[in-house]
Amino acid sequence: MRISKDEWEKQVFAIKSYYAGVRREWKSNAKILLAKKTDAGDAFIGYAVIKNIADLEEMSEEEKDMCINNNWSKKLSFGKLVRFHPPVLVKDTVVSKWGQKGALLHGAPISETDIESVLKIAKVKIVS
Repeated sequence: MRISKDEWEKQVFAIKSYYAGVRREWKSNAKILLAKKTDAGDAFIGYAVIKNIADLEEMSEEEKDMCINNNWSKKLSFGKLVRFHPPVLVKDTVVSKWGQKGALLHGAPISETDIESVLKIAKVKIVS
């Protein structure tokens, strides 16, 4: 999942949740990589394991309004959230060999093997 704004990155790590606009069959215990554009290029800034998926109807009015205004449809709450320091550049991973680049990586399915290869490259993993 691609995080496009600094404030949303802070929010994800503060509340251990991600508001998703990508329509897909989210599942508990699924791992997702968090990506963001950095000065050095697109990079993975961390990963998460989904604990709970909430639809708009299950959210508070404040969350629901925020989601509607941003075209988001789900709240993914994380049981585990890990930040990479420094971020892992996409160009240094197996993902760089995919056809998708930049914003097209947002929501792209990734295999467990590819996730594990990215995790091995990460130098420091800060668990929240």
